[in-house]
Amino acid sequence: MPSKEFRAHLREAVIPGQYRHLTRVQEGEFEGSIAFVFSSQESEEIVEYSAIVSDDHDYPQNHSFVVFATSENANPAITKALDMAQKEGTFNQSTIHELLAAMEDLTLNALNAPQEPTAHSDTDDFDAFGDSDFDDFDSERPIKVSFLMVSAEKLREKMCADLRDAKAAGFRIGLIREPGNPFLIVSISYRISRLGISEDAMQAWKLERQDYFVLLIRYTKVYVDMKDVFELGDIPSQDSDAPSLPEASSKASREQIASDLRSCFISEPLQKLLNERFFPIAKLRHKFNFSWTGAELFFQNNQGMISNDDNTNSPDYQRPDDWVTPAPDIFQKDHFAKVSPDLSKMSLPLVAMQYVLRHFAKCGEFCLVCHCKTFNPFETLKPYVCSNGLCLYQYIGHGMGSNLEHTIRTQPKVVDLLVSLVYASTSAGRLEDFPTGLGLKVPRLETPKYYDAFLDPETMTLTGMEIGKNTFTVGTWVAFGMPGNDVISAWSSRITSIDRDGGFLILSEPVPWQETAFRKVLPRTKISGEQLAVRFALYDTEFDDLTVGGKQSAIRMLLNSLPDVVTMESYLKKSGPEKTFSSWDRLNPAALDTLRWIVASNRSCIMQDDTNPDHLVKNMPGYVQFRLIQGAPDKEHRFMQAVNQHSMLQKPRCPTLFAWHGSDLHNWHNILRQGLHFDQIVHGRSQGNGVYFSNQFTTSLGYSRGPEVGGTWPGSNLHIARVISLNEIVNCPRKFTSVRPYFVVDNLQWIQPRYLFVGTTVGTTDAASVPSVKPKKRRADSDSISILPQDPQYVAFGPNGAKINIPMSALSYQRRQALSKVLPVHNDPRARSSKKPSRVMDGVPHDDDLRSVASEAEDIALLLSDDEVLPMKNLAARPVTNKMAFEPDKLTSGSVSLLEEPQYSDSKTTSVLQRHLKAVLKLQKTERLDELGWYVNKYLLQTVYQWIVELHSFEKDLPLAKDLEKRKLQSVILEVRFPHQFPMSPPFVRVIRPRFREFAQGGGGHVTNGGALCMELLTNSGWSPVASMESVFLQIRMAITSTDPWPARLSANDGRGSYTIHEAVSAYKRACQTHGWAIPTELPTA
Repeated sequence: MPSKEFRAHLREAVIPGQYRHLTRVQEGEFEGSIAFVFSSQESEEIVEYSAIVSDDHDYPQNHSFVVFATSENANPAITKALDMAQKEGTFNQSTIHELLAAMEDLTLNALNAPQEPTAHSDTDDFDAFGDSDFDDFDSERPIKVSFLMVSAEKLREKMCADLRDAKAAGFRIGLIREPGNPFLIVSISYRISRLGISEDAMQAWKLERQDYFVLLIRYTKVYVDMKDVFELGDIPSQDSDAPSLPEASSKASREQIASDLRSCFISEPLQKLLNERFFPIAKLRHKFNFSWTGAELFFQNNQGMISNDDNTNSPDYQRPDDWVTPAPDIFQKDHFAKVSPDLSKMSLPLVAMQYVLRHFAKCGEFCLVCHCKTFNPFETLKPYVCSNGLCLYQYIGHGMGSNLEHTIRTQPKVVDLLVSLVYASTSAGRLEDFPTGLGLKVPRLETPKYYDAFLDPETMTLTGMEIGKNTFTVGTWVAFGMPGNDVISAWSSRITSIDRDGGFLILSEPVPWQETAFRKVLPRTKISGEQLAVRFALYDTEFDDLTVGGKQSAIRMLLNSLPDVVTMESYLKKSGPEKTFSSWDRLNPAALDTLRWIVASNRSCIMQDDTNPDHLVKNMPGYVQFRLIQGAPDKEHRFMQAVNQHSMLQKPRCPTLFAWHGSDLHNWHNILRQGLHFDQIVHGRSQGNGVYFSNQFTTSLGYSRGPEVGGTWPGSNLHIARVISLNEIVNCPRKFTSVRPYFVVDNLQWIQPRYLFVGTTVGTTDAASVPSVKPKKRRADSDSISILPQDPQYVAFGPNGAKINIPMSALSYQRRQALSKVLPVHNDPRARSSKKPSRVMDGVPHDDDLRSVASEAEDIALLLSDDEVLPMKNLAARPVTNKMAFEPDKLTSGSVSLLEEPQYSDSKTTSVLQRHLKAVLKLQKTERLDELGWYVNKYLLQTVYQWIVELHSFEKDLPLAKDLEKRKLQSVILEVRFPHQFPMSPPFVRVIRPRFREFAQGGGGHVTNGGALCMELLTNSGWSPVASMESVFLQIRMAITSTDPWPARLSANDGRGSYTIHEAVSAYKRACQTHGWAIPTELPTA
């Protein structure tokens, strides 16, 4: 904190009228800084200044001021005079009043002095583009971007205009170039939490609310705008496309940013959409004035066909961009429609981002393969494919859906549940969707073609049929029955070999593996050669050619051939993490594809919830509990809006109620895909239209019939008897269709399923006899917090008639926080003070999301290469790691030995360095220091040409960190010295202290014997003029913390000592000569 004298003098200085030409004197952006503006009517010059006191604790005696002209177009005469004044120590030990008076005189004298003509070269016109804040995009002044291969000013202006449009629309933007490559990469991002996605949906999608959705667009050779794309024809993919993260980054940078950038659950489909379809679809939209929906459908229906404009008026292609649920404004404000048909005003980055974001945020309404609208009337949480069989084939065949092996490893009971529900649905003839288009081969069940033969169960040899006249191939599966019985049994085998001369087939072990079931049909004998008469059919019929009834039967037969889930899980554990079921010859390929379809087509998020007793709904004996998340990603938000509007004010402690919904077992497959609705009448509607609920478990259980006869999957370990859901409903019964004897709710937005309870048989028909997981004992005062309060009028009761206890974990974190404000704590009556409820329960976190776009210091750039790293913000907040402690500003000027202060200056270079310094100081104020990992000590600045930087907050498990802590050091101190030609030439960077172990002694970290940094980045051959100092510090820190080939260690003899200047310069020259790097011309003399 600044000294009392400093603050007192600043309060005096801000009083207007004290200076003729200075106005807006005020406290600066940083502690110990002052901001003021010079204006003169005579010269019409306006200059903005910022002054930072070197050590505000020593003010007003042992201090100095560093003054910057922060105006973008400051007069060169002013910057030159300012440089000279600071070198002469004009502002040393000045009071604030003396500083302001001196600056007023200095500026007037500089403006009144005769101007010397200067010759401008290409280098002089360089305008640094080293930071990622992109303040210039908000102004009309064009930015000169030196790294574009084309120098046309209009092209630069167009790029800046495009990016300004994207930023004005609410997105964050960034620009990066890889040195040595003609690549320009534009990044556009948007914060996930601002899309209205609920916490439950984020959990299902494996997203964090701090994450950003980032689009990367890579250009080569030249910046391309929308007009170029439309007028010049197809742009090759290498010229303008959306790269994947591995393509956009070098190997080293990928490793460094792996914790910050990652692929999302539909990254691959979205990338294919952008690179293969976006430009053609955009052209169609522009040409025929389609909506995005119409253009996508037209493109899909006319691929590979001769262009025919006659059918563009079809109603199918005139569909508007409407949604099943409300869409975020960020892509509803359609830039394409706003500026079309004027292509010159169309921003390609903005159009691409809005286009891909609609497919991400509303992914449940699009096909993941053809990317067209599915036009389903119901909401889904997980994306799927449309009704086109080819799309389903690609979806399953290319592994785009949920990974079966991973799901079985992590959620085996969920897979058991899903298969059992499909089996029950087919047994009742209620299955509505089928795995068509997958090329499944099954036996011909409706008009079967049987083969009669003899089987030796001991050797699995099949004889007695004319092999020469029949088509048998190795690998074909066969399904068995008994002679005289047209019913194919529940076991199959695979043909492993054929002896056509001998007239017999060799079969694999029978599937399934229930040995007892196999013995009932084909008991094995101890006498070799004994044969049994059998009947079998080949898997040679296309599943898609079957009738609906035939498909139902075929699916049951295929599921019968599967081993139980526990056996499948055991196979995966024994086979290793990379093993898949495709290599398991015990699985029928058609059955495996059907299993993949069942898991991948599930559009709800279901998770077994019995691992933590604190998350269990209590008083539910005999039932397995699953968490259930359904509906569109923003459904939770709409649900909480209804709660706020209809019940929060009236019942703040219990704004919602919980009730049961029961349905026959064969209905639950469709319920999990389409959600609860009342489109069909099953049990009558005596109380009116709507979804029926009851707070009495036994009432809803009466509507939850078990499976039909033969409708239980034989391979189930759960042995499911019935399923019932527990649902959260807006607590406004007066607006229900009915309240007694059932809750009848006709507004689907008022309903959120929370739990699924599965009753099991486990060898008995009494589900209640199945022991439930017993929760750990908790203190009574803890229960009052962990249990969700229920409305006393509508308490939910369990199977035994006892009140169920619903854990607070059923709600999102934000809702729990909101409820804690109106709930008593630890049963303390003093805590039950009346509080006015607030509308904080809207399902969307109330943090700094609304500031995420307005804060320009947070514009994102992405880490791309070994040689150049532009500033990159964390895309996801990371937990605090085990890092060394760091206390800034502990260094004093007398504790470090620096190179001789530079005697040169240049107005252009000074202006560039001022902007770099301003950027890093701003970062230090807005970002956590332990995440930055570096610190520029502003109090030790004597000139902008020479900085002192500390590298700090190293991970404690690094050998370097252990050495530093052992010697009671908190940082590695660097000197950064900028040359006269900066940024065209690199800075010289050396370690001041501590001393590092030499390479010959096993040292690492790219530190030479004399303390200079051995990095090509800091040489003429490896330097990039557009690199920011943040990126330079980041790469230096990466190099020092690198453990390849050896980790950096401190010198065993003098680990606390400092390097001499002679050592650093000499070692740096040796390193350059060894590697063949160009040595900067202005390297300090040793």
